[in-house]
Amino acid sequence: MDMKTRQKQRIEKLKRQICDVVGYQPVSGRAPDLPPDVEEAFLKRVLWYEQRSKESLRDRLAGAGVVMAGPDELSDEDISRRLWTVINALVTLRIVPVSTDHLSDREAYTHLWKLVRSGEPAVIPHYFSKGWYIDFAGGGEEGINIYLKYYANEEERLQYSTQFPDRAIPAHCVPPYDRDRLIPDL
Repeated sequence: MDMKTRQKQRIEKLKRQICDVVGYQPVSGRAPDLPPDVEEAFLKRVLWYEQRSKESLRDRLAGAGVVMAGPDELSDEDISRRLWTVINALVTLRIVPVSTDHLSDREAYTHLWKLVRSGEPAVIPHYFSKGWYIDFAGGGEEGINIYLKYYANEEERLQYSTQFPDRAIPAHCVPPYDRDRLIPDL
């Protein structure tokens, strides 16, 4: 079997593995002049990314040597120190916490602790980098309100009010804490 045939088989195997991990046949295309070695490298990266995205935060943090204690077990001083230990571990795992400035250290730690205990992956792909993020504003109506209140700039608030004219936009507030700027971005 020649090298081209083996490489084609590896590429097909990678595509099947990706399908198995995500649970469906992903829509994909191929540039006509894409060299097979570039396609293979790309598919290896996609497979790695999809596999890692399925891992729970508990397992990922445990792999980094971090086990979270319950928030009720920690003093305020300890919780701040432990929060930064977890944040730093997450960043080394290419997971960036965002929109944390509306929460106290205890609230932020408790939020992470609940995510870790849930066993869910709890991360969202960070499309502009090679990692993931955890959005502390959350999802749904409450998350939108938190984002609009603390994090959206005037242009985003105007765009949102134009797009959803019947929805009340909360007054902008400066977040009570200043943590996000200290968290490294990918």
